[in-house]
Amino acid sequence: MYYHEDIFKPQAFFICLTLIWSTLFFNRLFLYLENSDYRSVPMISSLYAILMFVSGLICGYFDSIRLLRIDIGFRYHLIAFVCVHVAFAEMLVIQNPVIAKVWLGLLVQFVVWGMGLLIHYLRSRSSIKGYQPEDLF
Repeated sequence: MYYHEDIFKPQAFFICLTLIWSTLFFNRLFLYLENSDYRSVPMISSLYAILMFVSGLICGYFDSIRLLRIDIGFRYHLIAFVCVHVAFAEMLVIQNPVIAKVWLGLLVQFVVWGMGLLIHYLRSRSSIKGYQPEDLF
């Protein structure tokens, strides 16, 4: 397996960015929903999506492991999945909303995104030719 001293620096930076963007996003989102400012929700959601995509793109580009023949996209996908749900749960605890729709939205997002993550995992394990899966994951 390939080891390098700064192999995880871009991934650690992506974790920090994801937690920051997600906490700020959910903070604003709950504020807009609490104040019934539904017109601002698509704007803040679009900005969040762009920030997350660009952060993953840039961090993935500077990740030295991308030079290998493995799919690092799954790693960033998993990092984003965990960090976004941690930030969402953190904001639910801090804000303490009793809105059932928010919890239902989290559950639906978790299940749908989790299925997408599982498919990504299975596809990335089967798409790597010439390597043992145990050496990569």
